[in-house]
Amino acid sequence: MGLIGFAVLVILLTMVLDFTNITQYFPFSHNYDWISFGGSFLGGIIGGLATFGGVYFSLKSQKEADDEKNRQAVIPVMEYKISYDKADFDNSSGQLNGEVIPHINVEGATYDGESEEWYFNLIAENIGLGSAQITEITFDFKENGTENIIDSAKIGYCYKLIKTNSSKGFRFLIYAPKKNFYKDNKPTQDFIYPVEICVYYEDLIGNKYQQKIYASIAKSVYEDNGMINQSNFADMHYYEKFQLNRNNKII
Repeated sequence: MGLIGFAVLVILLTMVLDFTNITQYFPFSHNYDWISFGGSFLGGIIGGLATFGGVYFSLKSQKEADDEKNRQAVIPVMEYKISYDKADFDNSSGQLNGEVIPHINVEGATYDGESEEWYFNLIAENIGLGSAQITEITFDFKENGTENIIDSAKIGYCYKLIKTNSSKGFRFLIYAPKKNFYKDNKPTQDFIYPVEICVYYEDLIGNKYQQKIYASIAKSVYEDNGMINQSNFADMHYYEKFQLNRNNKII
């Protein structure tokens, strides 16, 4: 029960005592005014609450100002680009310096010769004042031309630190099923998967951030000097300003 609830309970109790003429059972003066007593007591409670509230909100406001000042002193600021180059990877089995690269299988596709393959390298550069610890990266693959999510993937990290004025590549192998689409009412193997990426990270004092990146992976089949060629590529369209996440609330 809060202080206000307690004060209301006290005044109700004093009113009950007055209405039941409690002085006939206890040797109090019949001239004792319980309502006056309760009102005085309640006034004291309200005055105390007002003083307490003023001090509390003043301290709370000062703490928030100090927290924001400390956050600004260590804030990481991230920039992104996408590199689509097989040379970024040690080999096609998805290994890099002994580290297993996450494989993302869109719509259940696997490396079976019947799937398309992308070497997807998301490069994050920290140009801020403090280090950024990457905690999670999520992918939402959408149907071309719509907001319908056809598949999602989440990759968690225990400790991926990007120090200020440095960058780190997050490499993924993405597989998607081979599909025949239609363009101008004619069958074509060209297709695009729009991808919405969200990077989650923390600064050195535990403030949490998240930032959305809009990209796509695509396949294009084209003719060059009578030869049919295929190109798989990835593009980044843009990324949003970071959002601060405090107590699981975006602000």
